[in-house]
Order: sequence, then structure tokens, then C-alpha cells
Amino acid sequence: MILDLFAGPGGWSEGLRLLGLDDVGIEWDGPACATRSAADHRTIRADVSQYPTEPFVGKVEGLIASPPCPDWSSAGKRAGMSGRSGYLVREVPRWVEALLPRWVACEQVPLALPVWREYAARFHALGYSVWTGLLNAVDYGVPQTRKRAILVASFDRPAGPPTPILAPPVTMAEAVGWTGALHTNRGQNRFGERQVLSVHRPAPSFTANAGAQWQIRETGGSSRTMADGGRKVSVAEALILQGFRPDYPVQGTRIERLEQIGNAVPPPLAAAVIGALVGHEREAAA
Repeated sequence: MILDLFAGPGGWSEGLRLLGLDDVGIEWDGPACATRSAADHRTIRADVSQYPTEPFVGKVEGLIASPPCPDWSSAGKRAGMSGRSGYLVREVPRWVEALLPRWVACEQVPLALPVWREYAARFHALGYSVWTGLLNAVDYGVPQTRKRAILVASFDRPAGPPTPILAPPVTMAEAVGWTGALHTNRGQNRFGERQVLSVHRPAPSFTANAGAQWQIRETGGSSRTMADGGRKVSVAEALILQGFRPDYPVQGTRIERLEQIGNAVPPPLAAAVIGALVGHEREAAA
């Protein structure tokens, strides 16, 4: 069994599917659980911090954990473990030390890298080969420069980062067919002017706020324009930018869907990380 502790809408699960694998996810959020159900991913709806480890002892080959990131994110309050959900990162060693799976894969925002290093030392003391560092999703075929802190551990093989795809980065224009420019909510000056990016480059890191505030101003105009001449990113476009298929059945209101997408692990990155752990890198990069 592969167990995903903070399963969300299925980023890791979709990555596993690319490798011919599947998981059982533990997730508390209602819309995310509905998305997982619609995508046919097995799910236990529960609070990871309150759920017992005993039913899984001796049954878990691989353990995945991407604890909620708002309290660690540079876009959030940076409260870390003292935040409303930041403490959940402590669940990772509790589950690893109780279950001793053959391999472990963890993901968080870059600010959590020192925590991953601390846990890597603990896992090494248990006999795991460990690696921790920063990976950028753009290096694994995702049309987005999304950096993430990764921790991997293995009893069976030397742990290390997956091999990047040796190809030019996928641009927004190539991924979603945009023309013109992307007006983001970043880098606003005192006049309220937004950062403007060419679509002939990968997208910056996508978040739920980005989905609400980014504006696409396409060459030749658009049938879906706002008062200032732009339009919002569609849910299908957000899915593509995050490495999902455009028809992935994400559930909930528009805001709930964008939140799920923005918080999810890009499936190609998930496949690459796990592929390196279990010896399926070729399939992960295919």
C-alpha cells in the first residue's frame, strides 16, 4: 500500500497513475475529497493528526506527505509551526517512525527546507538513505516555475533527486495557447501597476490568489473580457499550468477549485520524485 497523508485533490495520486501505481489518501477537506472521489482515487476522510497509525502497521510500502503550506508559504503569514495548520508538519516523523515504510516522499514550500533537513537526520538514524533539497517543477515538464522543498528516504536504494527532463521549459503559450501577456498580482508599484510577463515563458508559481487576480490580455482581444481588457484564468487553464489534464474533475465552487489546484503537487513532479525512489524514472519522464 502507498499511503498519502495529506492527499488534497490528487496531485500525488495522478503522479502515481503515470507510473502505473495508486494510493490511499487521508484528507479532511470536503471539496478535495469530492474531487478525489470524482477522479476515482481511494480516500479516507479524516484528520491526519487524529487518525491512528496502528491500522497501517506492516501494510505500507510507501508514505507520501505534503502538509498544508499556508503557514509556511511566502505568500502567507510565515507562521511556521505556530500557525493554524503549520504544526501538521510534525505528523510526518510520527507516521514514518510508526510505520517504517520502504520509502518516503515529502513536499513543502522552500521555507520548510530546514524542517525537512531535521527530519532527514532522524530518518537517517533509522537506517534510511535520505536526500533533501529544492526542486523546480519546470524542470519536469510543468509549465510553471514552482520551487518546492523535497525530502525523500529509502531503505532499498540510494535516495536522490530525480533527473530533470533535458528539454526546453514548456511556456504558457505552448501549454494553454495564450497570446499577448500575463498581468500578475506580483510586483505592483506605487501606482498599482502589475508585473507583466510574456506568455512565451513558463508561468510563475500558481496559487489560488493567482487564479483570482491574474489577468490574461491576449493579442486581438477576447470574447471574455473584463473592464480593463483582460480576463481571468479558467479552471481548465489553471489545471494545465499545474500539470493536470484540463478535464480533471476538480469539484466545488470556482474559488474552492482554484484553491485545490494551487495547493496540489504538480503530477509530473510527483511522478518524477516517486519514479526515482521506486526505479521508474523512465516512465515518470515519458
